[in-house]
Amino acid sequence: MVYETVFKIPDDSLLGEEGKNYLRKKDIETLEECNLLYFLKRSNFHILHDTPVLGAMKRKLISSTVTGPYEYPPKKNRDGRRIDTESYTVVLELVIPTSLMPVKFDDVSLVSYGTVIDRDSIDYLRRREQEGFKIGKINELGDRVLKNLRSMATVRRISKTDSSSVYRATIDGCLLELELGSRSETNYPKLSTRAFGKNIGGAVNDIGIRELDKILVDMDRYQVLTESISKGLAHDLSLKGIGISKLLSLPNIVI
Repeated sequence: MVYETVFKIPDDSLLGEEGKNYLRKKDIETLEECNLLYFLKRSNFHILHDTPVLGAMKRKLISSTVTGPYEYPPKKNRDGRRIDTESYTVVLELVIPTSLMPVKFDDVSLVSYGTVIDRDSIDYLRRREQEGFKIGKINELGDRVLKNLRSMATVRRISKTDSSSVYRATIDGCLLELELGSRSETNYPKLSTRAFGKNIGGAVNDIGIRELDKILVDMDRYQVLTESISKGLAHDLSLKGIGISKLLSLPNIVI
């Protein structure tokens, strides 16, 4: 493919009026030649309507897929800024120095699964608890999941607050983060995981967290659970010494 050639503007370029940038003559000679690559991201959502409040709604990501790269901007079919849109596509751009081309992209995935912490989900589970639901089951499952994870890999606790602790481990080239919350802060426990890498495989299933499906079997899944998978592309990927949130912001990952 023949991609469009572009040049990165230096961070210290002159700033003119109305936000316009200007290049010094000496800067022109040092500009780095790059290729501009385009990608298409398709996302699917579930729309949650707040019945008591007329017109209020929110959407939860179900899945997304990135395809490309393309030489020219592909067409998108919907405006992703509309909150009532169940699916839409957006065009993403990636600038890569010509000296690094051709670039080999690998398939990567991000899986998110677990309980939701927000006002609506807390209120919902409080009502279910009054109806007899044993909320301690989620606490007990969280303990088992952490034990399973420690039996599979070296686990580090990377953060701890009054409301939750986050643990991190690498399993078969997959970076996995597990968050366990405190019931005293939320009135029900936070139990969720994110996994990212080239070979997600069964990492999320193997730690046993999907027993939540059985515990919450007769509940509104979209009220109490988050579950999504995002498929993207990456080049020169390394999972060492970095968290998932930081990884997703790196310029070599499109997801």
